[in-house]
Amino acid sequence: MTSGQAHLRARRAAGISTLALLTTGFAPAARAGIQYFDAFRTGDFQQTTANPAFTPADASFWFFTARVFQSAAGDVGSASVTDPGPGSPLNLAPNGNVFAGGGTFGSLADLDAAFPGGTYDYSITGGTLGSDTGSLTLPATHLYVQSVPAFANFNSIQTAVDPAQPFTFQWNSLVANPAADQSLVFFSVYDATSFATVVDSGGLAAATTSFQIPAASLLPDHQYTADVFFSSRQNSGTGFANTSEPPGGITGLVGDDYVTAVTFTTVPEPAAGGFAAAGLLTGFGLWRRARRRAPAR
Repeated sequence: MTSGQAHLRARRAAGISTLALLTTGFAPAARAGIQYFDAFRTGDFQQTTANPAFTPADASFWFFTARVFQSAAGDVGSASVTDPGPGSPLNLAPNGNVFAGGGTFGSLADLDAAFPGGTYDYSITGGTLGSDTGSLTLPATHLYVQSVPAFANFNSIQTAVDPAQPFTFQWNSLVANPAADQSLVFFSVYDATSFATVVDSGGLAAATTSFQIPAASLLPDHQYTADVFFSSRQNSGTGFANTSEPPGGITGLVGDDYVTAVTFTTVPEPAAGGFAAAGLLTGFGLWRRARRRAPAR
């Protein structure tokens, strides 16, 4: 496993990857409060060929994440989840406006053993909000979509991403799970060196199979990783009646996701003088053709 893959696993498990800030409709509120709480199980796939024909068994790893979203830093002092797993309770660590915790596993069976289906009780203490609770049910029957994402133009991604031009990433169709309340697609690109996100699609309709990034989004001759998420979601439980924003309590969210990553390097910037040299050669070629076509004197 490379250091980049290890960092990616840490990002996923900590809930600070693409989906950390992509709960649909999430936006900073004008007043203090809890905006969302959720639990996600995710299978992570690494695409290295043009036609991988992924099945769930091909996942590189699996991770579980439980999260609480506060309106602003300082609203919550600490957060935790009491769950049916052997490691309960799970302490959630702050990262910006998100408290998140979870784990990374080599198989879905290992994930299910550590975080089984059942009731997950969330609690917050301290901060400007004080104490409050919420509860959701993680379904024992998985909600995963019926297709694993894969990039359809893998070869072009490897060789033809020119930062000076727009580029369209393409992937296969999401086949929804009928048990889910909602299916969404998420796409992002992040820097493979700094791990900073540089392109973020937000939530896309389930029928979406491509996303175009504009010119000047990326640097030349630089390595990036692109992610496409197929997210399958279900509303579950209620909570935080005393501290939610908007007031009156909020509905929890559970989800099962597949995400596929592809790493690529953008094309280099043209060498200095390259365009001028090309222009001179083109002009010389036109002059030679003109000489051939000129009538004899």
